[in-house]
Formats: sequence, structure tokens, C-alpha cells
Amino acid sequence: MKVTLLLVISSLSASASPLVLNLNGNSWLASSAELGMHLKATVPGSMYTDLLANKVIEDPYNRYNDIRYAKYSMYDWQYKRSFTVSSFLKAKESIDLVCHGIDTISVIYINGVIVGKTSNQFIKYRFPIKHYLNTGSNELVINFTSAVTYAASQSKAYPYIVPPVCPPDVQHGQCHPNFIRKEQASFSWDWGPSFPTQGIWKDILIEGYDSVMLEDFSVEVSKADGLFWRLNVTGHIQGLSTLNAPQLYICDINIANVSASKTFEFSLQKNSSNTLRMELLVDETDLELWWPNGYGKQALYNLSVSCYSSSSNRVTKSKHIGFRTVELIQQPIKGAKGLSFYFKINGQPIFMKGSNWIPADSFQSRLSKDKLQNLLYSAKLAHMNMLRVWGGGVYEQADFYELADEMGILIWQDVMFACAMYPTDQNFLENIRSEITHQVHRLKHHPSLALWAGNNENEAALRDNWYDTENNFTLYQKDYIELYIKTVKETINKEHMSGIFVSSSPSNAAQSEKEGWIAQNPYDTKYGDVHYYNYAAGRYYNDDYPRSRFMSEYGYQSWPSFSSLKPHTISQDWNEFSEFALYRNHHGQGQEQMNSQIRYYFNPPTSSDPASNFSNYIYLTQINQAMYIRMVSEFCRRSQNYLYGDEGMTMGALYWQLNDIWPGPSWSSLEFSGSWKILHYYAKRFFAPNMISMAVESGNLTVYIIQDNNRNLQSTTLTLYCYSWASFVPQSNLKIPVQLADVVSNWVFNENLNKVLEKLNCTDQPRHFLFASWEKSLYSEFILSPYKDITTLQKPNIEVGLIGEYPRRALVLRTDRIAPFVWVSSDIPHLIFQDNGFLLKDQQITINFTTPDNKPLSVSNFTVKSLMDIYL
Repeated sequence: MKVTLLLVISSLSASASPLVLNLNGNSWLASSAELGMHLKATVPGSMYTDLLANKVIEDPYNRYNDIRYAKYSMYDWQYKRSFTVSSFLKAKESIDLVCHGIDTISVIYINGVIVGKTSNQFIKYRFPIKHYLNTGSNELVINFTSAVTYAASQSKAYPYIVPPVCPPDVQHGQCHPNFIRKEQASFSWDWGPSFPTQGIWKDILIEGYDSVMLEDFSVEVSKADGLFWRLNVTGHIQGLSTLNAPQLYICDINIANVSASKTFEFSLQKNSSNTLRMELLVDETDLELWWPNGYGKQALYNLSVSCYSSSSNRVTKSKHIGFRTVELIQQPIKGAKGLSFYFKINGQPIFMKGSNWIPADSFQSRLSKDKLQNLLYSAKLAHMNMLRVWGGGVYEQADFYELADEMGILIWQDVMFACAMYPTDQNFLENIRSEITHQVHRLKHHPSLALWAGNNENEAALRDNWYDTENNFTLYQKDYIELYIKTVKETINKEHMSGIFVSSSPSNAAQSEKEGWIAQNPYDTKYGDVHYYNYAAGRYYNDDYPRSRFMSEYGYQSWPSFSSLKPHTISQDWNEFSEFALYRNHHGQGQEQMNSQIRYYFNPPTSSDPASNFSNYIYLTQINQAMYIRMVSEFCRRSQNYLYGDEGMTMGALYWQLNDIWPGPSWSSLEFSGSWKILHYYAKRFFAPNMISMAVESGNLTVYIIQDNNRNLQSTTLTLYCYSWASFVPQSNLKIPVQLADVVSNWVFNENLNKVLEKLNCTDQPRHFLFASWEKSLYSEFILSPYKDITTLQKPNIEVGLIGEYPRRALVLRTDRIAPFVWVSSDIPHLIFQDNGFLLKDQQITINFTTPDNKPLSVSNFTVKSLMDIYL
């Protein structure tokens, strides 16, 4: 009986292949010889997170700490730990060190022997280490080279200058990020600090296995002929070198809850390919489609691949997939020059509503799934259906794309190149091929993945001579094509055959290709996508925004809330003209741009208390940002099925930017903590599936009704009201008959503004505003003059009441005067209100909100501010 039991145990141990030794955790030592430092370290992490955990540094986001702590990035760091190898692990035929993310330049030693080198933050590395291991105690050492000094040395050794050499001084950053395959923004950007990290930023482990092992698989889902979907599955295997004779290897593919499975057999030997190609056809009648947010369900299915042989144990891997088609339509438009640029999902044209994503922390290991979920859920609540992962950051962690799949948020995925020329020597290009291959295999199964873009703004930078490249244009053009077309594009086309690729953003897309990949005007509104920034004062109600086919960037800065800044500042910083305010704004002239727009529309706040005055200033910057982005966003949505000469037919609006990397002035609608700025509440309105939009176009008041889907084609009536700022009762109204056509954007009213105001007896514009209402559920206000010119606005008395029970509660606001920009805040983190930053034109309203727990609440947990409250 005892012998039998031992045999069973032996068999179970052998079947536990692969054996995994997880090297994450706090058993590491980080050291810098130049600094004379030896620190307890935690992996995943970086030297900055370890310096913080050991209390060598304070919060890196406090005041001037980004420049104060820059010195730590200038030196080389070493990470070291011991580990124990069991006899079971040592007996495995193959043992590999698997590094899911090394940041960035390193040499790796096992027991004093070099086993590998790394040169790319975005690649998973696997190194065979069996012959260097001892049964029992072992030592792993990773020697890092400073990213800053490495990039500088690579630039110096290159035969010609690859600009830009350094970032603008206002960014307080480091030079030559284009010479290292690392998060470009870690060297600084105009919305974030410079923290060029070193360390092990993702999981690291040792894996032991016998014979051949399924490491992972990638899958591409595409529509086949007839009623079928095609799954092209590629199994990635390890261990071929252990085979001494041909071996039968069996793989089973199965989709849970669907009548779809298939078994494949492969005869493997030492010189076989380490990729196994498999194809499965799935009957569409067994499936539900995956749809973007607002258009249907996000149906996901579990796909598993399970492989084994007579000498290797079964290894099963699984991924969630979805079934959808994505098309980028670029075709001639009747009656206009240029080409369309819009997405069809499952055959349906869809206007893309969303924003741009940047790294959500300078220290990626701190970024939890909960924080990602909060940020992406906020995007979903604002009716977004697309986010652009910007090319100066990182390919995001798996949780990000899985959450996007679940929430119906399509991903425009930039490849990680931004605002620079890049080297094109063979080592660099081979590094890029490995990077793209790895990332395509990681990401292509996600139904949320809509498009690959080769870079951020580099076509425009080259054509428009951002970096003094015109004297060597032919040289840099050759480099551009070598990198983005012959390397990036060709690799994506090979590894993601049904994937969509554009060479840059912005670009003229198909027209850029026709012009040799560097268009004469990459911002041509008749093609592709554009980026648009205009910081001139008085931009709210303009009608001169570009009527492009797709606007993938546009934005305006604001400051985050005073409550988020206060822990990182001291009282002398609390002024828009303080040294800190000017330092913290990494966008050149950013403070003056915000201030000039504020001065155009508002009087400055007049509190005698510095903290209150700075808080009120921040409030104005957020109003200013929200109003501007609202107007551009509505402008894009109004233009989606109209031509204006050769322009128009706009089918996307992705404002810059969704999230923040630290607490500071930026273009974001969500603060670093995830709290909503005023802009995000406005985005929830201007991206709503159904809305009214009013504008002045060529002197005429125009009204549009926009319905994304489920369009109501009945005849109905829209009411246009004139209100006095001094009364809750509308002064007059105008009934407008409406007949909606079967289009998304319906232009239902167009008449000279002055004549409309005469009809409404509303010509004294500083004393009045317009309000449109349709079907009782849709409404929009239109302000007729800058707020500083409105003499009848007075400070309101707003009373707050609390009703309801957990989890659904509500605030009741009662006011004695009309109040613009009513802002409700709370000392309870991450509360999201039904609406905020709104015009309170009724004496009483109810605002719903949901609380995260059942803790007691009172009105003292809430504060209410409106525009006139910031003045004495």
C-alpha cells in the first residue's frame, strides 16, 4: 500500500508540467554602486517605487520632486535575489527564465553566468537556464543600464542627428528617448513628469517542463464565406530541442457553450517550427455578435486550446474572444473631393465617440485592475465607444483590453512611436520586428481592437518641419518608410491578416499611401484623421473648427481639483501665477492660454483667501475646458452626414485626453485619482445617444437633433425658449415643427439669429439665454454673451437635501435664483452624480447618485458651488 501511494505521488508530480517558480515579491535587493544605496525591493516595480517604499524619497508627485529625483535615473541599478530550485524542477528537461517585462536595458546573470540581455520594455523574454542552475540555492542578478545614459550613448554613436535631441525646457525632461524602446513619455511630456524608470515592471518566473509545451496561443477571428466565422489559431510551443525522435503532438480547440471544437495532430521534431497553425470554422447561428457600447451586447466566448503528447502532459490555455467585423471605409464621396474615413462594425456605420488614453501612472506596477476598471467604466458611462491608446506610452496590460472587451470600447492602438524621428539601423529594426510580433500576438484576439496606427504625429512632424528636418528631408523620409512601412506595417500585415493599419495619426490614410506615405498636407480635412488645437480666446461658439472626416485629437487644458492638488503642494503654490503653477504646467504658455480664455468669458474670482481663490480659479479652468470641448464635439457630431463644400461627413470625435498620469494641469477629463472633472460630465451629455445641439453658423441660429440609433421618424415639435437670467419663467417661446429624416444628424432649424431674437423679444443678449426642448427628455441651452457681461446674475442661495436609501440616493437642490455651472462635490471619493456642472434654471431639481457602501450620509458630506459664488 505504501509503495502504491508513492507511485501515485510520483505520477502526480510528473504531470504537474510545467512547474513554475514565481520570482515576484519582496525578496529582492536593489542597489546602485554610484549612489552607494542598497534597498529592499519589490517586483514588479522600479527603482523609484523601491526608493519610495524605503522612504528614501517622498511622493514623487509632490511639488518639484520630478526634477529633484531626476538624479536617480542617471545611474545604473542592480536587482538581485536568491531562490531555491527543488529536485523536481531541476529534473525537468527544459527550464526557462521568463521575463514578461524588463525595463529596459539589462544583462541577466544566473549564478554569475550571463544568460540573457534585454533591450526592449515591450517584449516578453524567455531564456534557457537549466544548465546554470543548482539544486538548492541559486542567485539571479539583473544589471540595468540607465535609460538616460544608454539613449545618449546610442544617439552619440549614430552617424547623423535623429531629432528632436531634447524636449522643450518647459517639460523638465531628458533627451533622446527615440533611441530606446521604452515608454517615450517617461522622459517627460507636455502633460507629465520625467521618471525614466529601471526595473522589472511585469511578472518574472522560472518555468520547467518536459518535452514540448504549449507556451501560449494567439487567435485571429474573421468572417468566412457564408454563415461561418473563421478562427486562425497559432499555438506557440517550447521544448523542440529536447526531441530525439519525431513526436505526435495533439491539440484540442474548444469554444465553451458553442458547438465548435476540433482536434489537430502534429508530427514534431527538433527542426520543426515552434508555431502550430490551426483553423476552426464556427457556424454563426450558434453565436451572438459583439457590439460597441450603445449598439448592443458585448458577447464574449471562452476559447481554449489544450495540447499534449505521449511524453508531455496536457497544457491548457484560454482567451475570451468576440465575433464582430471591423471595416475602415475610405471611398469617394459623391459631390466632393477626397475620401470618406469611417468605421463599420458588423456592417453598420458608427460614429466614434471617445477620447485618448495615456499611461495612467508614471510607475506602471502601481496600476491596479481596479483603477483601470474605474477609468474605463467612466468612459463607458460617458457613452464612449472608442479610445485611442496614444503612441508615446505603453501597450497596456491585459486587464485594460479585457475590460475594453467587456465594456464595448473599441481601441485605436498606436504603435509606440511619438513626435520624433527614429533610428533605422538593423539592430533597431530587428528589435521593432520582435516588439510588433509580440504585441500583435498579445492583442489581436480582442474584439475591442479596431485599428493599428504606425505612430503619433510623425508624418506631420516630418512634412511640416517640426524638427528642422527639411534640409535632409529625403534622408528622414527614407527612414520613415523603412521603419513604419517596411518594418511595422509589413509585420502587422503578416501577423494580423485581417487587421487594419494606418501609417500615422494624423494622416491622410489611403491618400498618404498614394503620395508615398508622406502627404503634402497630413492635416487635409478631406482625408483620414486630423488633430486640432486652437488656444485663441473666445472659442466657445465658433463655427470655424475643421470639418474633417475624423477628429482623433482636440483639446484644451484645465487644472485638476484643489482637493487632488493640495496634498502635493504648500500654501505658497496656491496661485495661478505662482512659481509652482508655471513649473507644473509642462505645456508652453499653457497658463496664459487658460487665463486669456477665462478673461474673455469671466471675471476673475475675488476671494481674499488664497486657497479659496485658487480653488475658484481651478473651477473656472474646468468650466472653460468643458465648454470648449463640448462645442467642438457637438460640431463634429452635427457634421456627420452633411457636406460643406468638400468637407464634412465627420465620423469620429476623440478628444484629448481621457486620463492623467499625475495631479497637474492637462487636457484630461478624468483626474489622476479617477474623479470626474466638469468636462467628463459634459462628455456624458455631448456623447449621449440622443441630443439637441445649437450653434450659430454664418450668423444663423441652427438647431440639430442627433440620434445615434433607434431613430424616431415621427413628426413632432421642438420648443425654443427665451429666458431672462432673473426669472425661472421663460419670457417667450417659439414652436418649431420637426420632421426627422432617416439620418443620424438632423438639421431642423436654420434662421438668422437676430431675427429669432426679435421674434422672442430677446434682443438684449446679456440679459437672456436660449433653451431648446424636444420630446421632454432632450434639451440644450445656448448662452448669448460672455458671462462677465451678464449684469443680472446674482449669487444664489442653494439649499441641499438628501433623500433615498443605499445604494440609490439623491440630492435635492432648491435655489432662489438661476445659477450657471452648479458643481456638487463630496468628501466621499469617486461619487458619480447623474449630472454636474449644469445650468440650474428651475427652482428645484433632483440629482441621483450611487454610493459604494452603506455608510451614513448627511448633507454635510456635500458642497455646492455655482459661478456667482466665486465672487465677493
